Amino acid sequence: MIASLSRMPRPTRPNPAPKSSGHLYLVQFDNGVLKAGCTADPAVRVEQHNRDAGRYGLTVVKTWMSDRVDDTRTQEARLLAVLERLGRRTHHGREYFTSVPFSIACYQAEHIDRVRRERCCCGKCVDPVCVIADATVVGLPVRTGTGPDGDFALMLGCGATVSASFSDPDLEAGGRYPLRVGDRLTVELETSGVGRWIAFPCGDPVSEPPLALGD
Repeated sequence: MIASLSRMPRPTRPNPAPKSSGHLYLVQFDNGVLKAGCTADPAVRVEQHNRDAGRYGLTVVKTWMSDRVDDTRTQEARLLAVLERLGRRTHHGREYFTSVPFSIACYQAEHIDRVRRERCCCGKCVDPVCVIADATVVGLPVRTGTGPDGDFALMLGCGATVSASFSDPDLEAGGRYPLRVGDRLTVELETSGVGRWIAFPCGDPVSEPPLALGD
């Protein structure tokens, strides 16, 4: 049973990161909520989140920690701003988000130096970077009399599924989709709104037997 979003541990900072340097981190709970932040002591912070989550009947299922970075607070602010562009903040605090796949959040954090908007003067404006990710096709657009209706469903390496459209005229070559359920491919994902993506294939897909999805 998935825990309720109303039972989330409140953000605490018993060991705040210094302004000069520290680590960015991401934590995902078993109810799908993602938390981002910064810390001076990664091991202690992860243990705190595990302990706090248990008090609310939650479990930490995924964690990511950066190498030590300079100007941690600025980097954290950019990461939070990017995640807000990709997902939705919960009412539990500015660091908690839904609708952001963990692997996509990690990619943004790993490339945090690239998210600052090029023409920004204040240093606070950000744009999410395009994500390069391995994906498996798990759902196809519904076909209608006038062509495809809807998006592909792509499963990412973290297990999350995203809805993506392919802006490629060759996708219906011969009157059918070259992509099939079970195909694996590398894609470049560009955000087109919360939970929606435009996908650009990077190379040819590799077909797998249908049973591979359940293995």
